[in-house]
Amino acid sequence: IQTLASEQFENVSDLLSSLCDEINEEVKFDMDVAARCKAVALSAGLKPIDCCCVCDSLERITVEMRFSKPLDRKELNKLTSQLSLVSRRNLEQPETDEFDEYIKAVFLEKPTYKIVSSCVQFNANGEKYSGDTYSTFCDGKGWFYAVVCDGMGTGSRAAVSSGLAVNLLEKLIKAGFGIRSAIKTVNTSLVSKSDEECSVTLDLIALDMYTGMVEFYKCGAQNTVLKRKGRVTEISFDTLPMGILNDVDVGCGSSEVGIGDVLIICSDGVREEDFWQLRN
Repeated sequence: IQTLASEQFENVSDLLSSLCDEINEEVKFDMDVAARCKAVALSAGLKPIDCCCVCDSLERITVEMRFSKPLDRKELNKLTSQLSLVSRRNLEQPETDEFDEYIKAVFLEKPTYKIVSSCVQFNANGEKYSGDTYSTFCDGKGWFYAVVCDGMGTGSRAAVSSGLAVNLLEKLIKAGFGIRSAIKTVNTSLVSKSDEECSVTLDLIALDMYTGMVEFYKCGAQNTVLKRKGRVTEISFDTLPMGILNDVDVGCGSSEVGIGDVLIICSDGVREEDFWQLRN
């Protein structure tokens, strides 16, 4: 119990540290662009409450506007085009959130790459539930994530373990915590989940949609296949699953991808002798 409590405190410290690193990143407020964006919205009769333009350390801008009334899709399309002109940046359609007194719209620079993802999943031996859980999501900062977790065994018990790992990991990353800190927190949660072993493999890719840089994180996971310009590369790390050791064993690496490249991640339900089909 003392060891687990110590691990939890250490994880909290790591999470807070990664969050502080993000907060301390250099950002600039472009008041001129914000004023021009607000003027455009006013001239269109959209009744903006205020506007903020933030430029991050990589010189990418984010335009955030609050409106006193809802906007339909046609108005948003027209506004996005006009904001792209006055900001001299190629902005994409905004994410909107509705609150009691206003509507918030956030316009991000359009990424260089568009990700197309799909998944196929089968239950083992007629089981009602699959022991694998997967998710794909973006963090609102230009990063795309794909994660696959495989719980120990099959059926509902494995599904609960892998589901806990994926859901917690996704929430932590979306909240702005670092990937390594998030993985350590998930591992501690699995170790403390019960007296019985609760191991889960982790296969995570994080892809920067502006640069094409991709990072790989693996804990006891199957090989990842990268198909690029007619060549096939397999990414693998000799690591243990999460939930076994207090100090989680994480294999990590990086590469670059471009237009037309394919990344395939899978659980160990895909047998080694069937990998030739992925390579082809």
